[in-house]
Amino acid sequence: MAKTGLEGLDAFQVALQFAEEVHALGLRGSIRDQLTRASESVVLNIAEAHPATGNDRARGFTIARKEASECRGALAILRVRKQIKPETFDRLWNLVDRISAMLFRLIHPG
Repeated sequence: MAKTGLEGLDAFQVALQFAEEVHALGLRGSIRDQLTRASESVVLNIAEAHPATGNDRARGFTIARKEASECRGALAILRVRKQIKPETFDRLWNLVDRISAMLFRLIHPG
């Protein structure tokens, strides 16, 4: 049976997957806190924006997209610090890139 509502929104599902993978990294310190908060914020802002309409909906998805961009910054720092394996970085970068692209389409439909 196909998922409906928020559960059926691909951006929500991919954001959940990203947040789960971030949690599984087992990082420590401030970068972990920042990346965890940002990844969870992506999920929460998508959930908040989903039932909204008009400008409220676009604003919520825009905030989620900004948080996804913050996740990219955190991933880049982890890569520079060599605290993340290259293949893990690539997988997570691609996931957050997908989220950002989906959010762009939700912000700018049509």
